[in-house]
Amino acid sequence: LFALLVSLALQSYEQVGKVQSGIVYYFASYIEWPAAKQTGDFEISVLGATDLTDYLQTLAKVKTVGSRKITVKSVSSISEAKGSHILFLAENKLDQFESAAQIAKSNSILLVTDKNGYGKKGAGINFITKDGKPSYEINQSMVNACELKVSSKLTDLGSVIN
Repeated sequence: LFALLVSLALQSYEQVGKVQSGIVYYFASYIEWPAAKQTGDFEISVLGATDLTDYLQTLAKVKTVGSRKITVKSVSSISEAKGSHILFLAENKLDQFESAAQIAKSNSILLVTDKNGYGKKGAGINFITKDGKPSYEINQSMVNACELKVSSKLTDLGSVIN
């Protein structure tokens, strides 16, 4: 019985990673970046230990953002993400949140986190669990500070906070 419960818990955890990677792709498709960031590859950086990197890399092999190729890279420091469009800050790197938020604002990067309270703290988008299902919250003030324009398709499906 215990083995069955562990197996179900792991499958559920894996499903969350798959769902989150799809949602990150959805963000890429329904957010408009400033003109200076509308050429070249669409870059997604991940700082910290998370399975999301593998799911995003798999997605990047078959998807594009418009006509732009998606590149996904694991970075070892926030400064390596300056050219990115999206920076996912894993839970084990949240001690660097303030620096990540500053880099996001000055480089028009969507900062994404996955920890309760970080939407209000200033992540552009924070994954949450709502009614037992993966969802997200959008910090409209942070998104505006990063000079990003979010489609109503995203705001209608997530929770908007300021």
